[in-house]
Amino acid sequence: MRVIREIKVGERAVLVRELTVAELRAWMERPQAEVDLVDELFEDADLALADLPSFCDLTADEVAGLAPSELSPVVDAVREVNQRFFGIWQRRLAQARQSMQGLPAYREPSPA
Repeated sequence: MRVIREIKVGERAVLVRELTVAELRAWMERPQAEVDLVDELFEDADLALADLPSFCDLTADEVAGLAPSELSPVVDAVREVNQRFFGIWQRRLAQARQSMQGLPAYREPSPA
């Protein structure tokens, strides 16, 4: 049985759920929207703000109405409840970053 954890965000009880294998696949196959700077608030968590409704019962409008300090416990709970997935994600990301270290840096072409 999958894990569902309730946490408090202000006065609201938020249900954070462990995604099933099928839900994880569907989430990863979703086209990625253009990420803006605000979505990068939780880049270290490998989770965009737009992804939060996939992992909990907050709506996109509710997420938009919360402060980063209110969202941090939600992100922490998402990572904890889905720790196997995010652990693998972190390892693969570290491997990709390490393999890219030897590549030359990209330089803008100079105007002709």
